[in-house]
Amino acid sequence: MHGNYAPNLLTNECDLLIAVGMRFDDRVTGDLTTYAKQAKIIHLELDPAEVNKNVLADVVLLADCKISLKALNDRVEEKTYPQWLQRFDELDAIEHEKVIHSDLNPSKTGLTMGEAIAMINKHSNGDAVIVTDVGQHQMVACRYAKFNQSKSNVTSGGLGTMGFALPAAIGAKMGSMDREVVAVIGDGGYQMTIQELGTFSNSIWL
Repeated sequence: MHGNYAPNLLTNECDLLIAVGMRFDDRVTGDLTTYAKQAKIIHLELDPAEVNKNVLADVVLLADCKISLKALNDRVEEKTYPQWLQRFDELDAIEHEKVIHSDLNPSKTGLTMGEAIAMINKHSNGDAVIVTDVGQHQMVACRYAKFNQSKSNVTSGGLGTMGFALPAAIGAKMGSMDREVVAVIGDGGYQMTIQELGTFSNSIWL
């Protein structure tokens, strides 16, 4: 439903699907009756309530993923699959031609969401903390935003409500006073917590 063309398409062709800390929500899976039915699934997850909830896993590893992934690294043999990776490259080129190029370089009048995020990237040099609200712009920001360091993408994931971004951006700024914080919000979400501008303006004088 969302995400990039190549992984969305090839998920339904892979032999093994490794899910790391994900809920298998509808934004990822689309139609559950056709999602990765051919694949063996390994699910690495901290919360047992998220395991086998939407998609049945063949192997479940309940642990902090930082620990379980590190442990697995010692047991995995490196292999290369050039033809498989080439398919990703081919599909990525198609997506760039059909979708990404027009998003970032629109020919029609007006401003696309992709173009707005590209301008944020340009002027922040990828160093800003980007906080997204809930809606289509949340998907676009996560798709196109550039980050030079970790702990730079603050989003509610799939569990948030509109109005999340403005108070979250205030919290992000308080947690990283030395960094630029950019809130990406639609007009609806902005109005839902617009009163937090009072919090923001008062905090300037503290």
